[in-house]
Amino acid sequence: MERHTLDKTDNNIVLITKKYVIDMLNATMFSNTLMWDGIDQFNELPILTVEDDKNIRMEQRGALFLHRRSQMALRMVVTAHESISQRVCYRIMGIHDTLIMDDPRKTFYPPEYLKVDFSIADTNLGMSQDSAYSFSYNIPVDASKEKGIVFNFLRFLMDSEVIAYEDVELFKDMLNDVLSLPPVPGDPHFKPIYSISQDT
Repeated sequence: MERHTLDKTDNNIVLITKKYVIDMLNATMFSNTLMWDGIDQFNELPILTVEDDKNIRMEQRGALFLHRRSQMALRMVVTAHESISQRVCYRIMGIHDTLIMDDPRKTFYPPEYLKVDFSIADTNLGMSQDSAYSFSYNIPVDASKEKGIVFNFLRFLMDSEVIAYEDVELFKDMLNDVLSLPPVPGDPHFKPIYSISQDT
């Protein structure tokens, strides 16, 4: 049986697409300011959990990506962590049950065959540092299908609208999960897009 793997060109395309997804999420959530009391989209989302302990502050806020032309929806928990540096993790998963929305007036259904679970992070928010970008799959992904998965995910995000959603129950399985928290180097789910060696 022939096994297809990504060649070098495809691999670079996947890396650039992952970086674009992170830049897009950062621009969507933190476009104006990186201050906690700023006017960014992040501060418009409902707070799901919060920790404020001396020099460390962490908030988790929830949103939905609702596809404009289909009845598909993804959940997103945005975890912002501030200590010495500012780190953010976007945990994105599918919905488990049928979701009925009043505005827009539409019903969304959990996907039958598609499972989505990503931990997408920027461990140095606001700084131009490619090695701070991390895009991790939390479910098994066949390397030969990675290009299609990443492209389809980006296409979904671009065809969706971000809706603030206050029902904590919808996000309960994602809150305070290690996969929803901004990673530090060495964490099992820390997969930097462009790593920098000690010799660099």
